[in-house]
Amino acid sequence: MPFTLQHIQDALASRPHADDAWQSVRSVAWARLQQIGLPHPRSNEFFWVPPSLLSRITLAPPLTISSRALPPALINVWMQSVTREQDLAALLPVLLCAGPRQQSLPVQTAWQDLEIFSTDPYALDLLEIPAQAQVRIHWNINGPQPFCAQRLDIHAGAGSLVEIVVDKNISSTNAWGLNHSRLHLEANATVRWLETDTGSTLHRTSVEAHLAGEGADFALRALSLLTESHQSHRCLRIFHEAPRVRSEQFVRHVLQGESQASCDSQVEILKDMVGTEAHQLVNSLLLSPTVKASAKPTLIIHNDDVKASHGTTCGDLDRNQIYYLNSRGLHEAEARRLLLSAFINSLVEAHPISQHRAQVSAHLQTTLRKRFL
Repeated sequence: MPFTLQHIQDALASRPHADDAWQSVRSVAWARLQQIGLPHPRSNEFFWVPPSLLSRITLAPPLTISSRALPPALINVWMQSVTREQDLAALLPVLLCAGPRQQSLPVQTAWQDLEIFSTDPYALDLLEIPAQAQVRIHWNINGPQPFCAQRLDIHAGAGSLVEIVVDKNISSTNAWGLNHSRLHLEANATVRWLETDTGSTLHRTSVEAHLAGEGADFALRALSLLTESHQSHRCLRIFHEAPRVRSEQFVRHVLQGESQASCDSQVEILKDMVGTEAHQLVNSLLLSPTVKASAKPTLIIHNDDVKASHGTTCGDLDRNQIYYLNSRGLHEAEARRLLLSAFINSLVEAHPISQHRAQVSAHLQTTLRKRFL
């Protein structure tokens, strides 16, 4: 039987009711989902994601978290925003959570560390970062659940500095899921995003970033290290909505077995947003003939005063580099492992110093030794 909106409606009926204010947001979100419909296999955002992913929604355990009611002004903002959503992954957490978890950080100049984790598969977290704050965020995805649909919204105040480590490494390799993040950057705010993925049955990550203030800077680095039949897919939408802003997306895939990975990255630079800079690069290493990779870096530019680049590479390790290492006494397997390690480290080490970076790097190297070559 094909998966339909009725399946999601049945899942909604089994979820606890939100408070009356949030229930009104859920009603608007459901109406919006009915308008846009379910993604079909050839839709741009879900080109590589099979509809079977959505059938996992009804397998989630009961909701257990409680939430604090939002003020009426924010409820009105949410009711307006969900009517503009285009992505199913952005709507599902709104529909299936009992209510958002809202947190406003205090104003202070010292670094603040924040852990975001939910044992519930459906979670919506709202984070307000004040101006000039410095925040390190560790976002744990999935946990022990077989399916998740989680969302994190961040408002970065003017002049703030935010480092985000998105960790999907603790997930079961049998996990399925969607996670979505919406970022709003005020003037001179900087957000640095590091995401790593070492394998689950299927996971789709979507990021929507709005560079709304002059001088805002958003840098995303992501790595998938996949074997067997694991899949990882990313959908990135970056909007340059102010002059002299900068964005960068640097994504790498290491694929073995029958694994699959895709990255659909789109940057739109709006009219009159002069002096902006945008760069996109996707590198995919294909270590077996049965893997699949897709990369679609896209630039939509509505003015001439920009610096922009995009590109993608795809293939096996460089035979000349392997030959060079062989000539220096390294066996084939050792040479390949050394090159893979450098391929991984060059992405992770580009992320600013964070208390979680060493942990992420160690996990990636352990995964490399155990599963590859």
